Amino acid sequence: MKNNWLSLILGLFLIIFAFLGLPSSVKNKMLIGVGTVVAILSFREIAGKKVAINMPESNTDGAN
Repeated sequence: MKNNWLSLILGLFLIIFAFLGLPSSVKNKMLIGVGTVVAILSFREIAGKKVAINMPESNTDGAN
């Protein structure tokens, strides 16, 4: 859930960032940094889902 909020905040930052009027060198560095963070968050989300899918189900009812 925290990743979703962080992705939303970073997306809004990118929208606002386009209108700040910063030099292109600063914009490029910021876009690379934000893109890297979003890619890492996405990878963690995908990897977490794959791990959850591959985990064996636990037997909680006590029967064998």
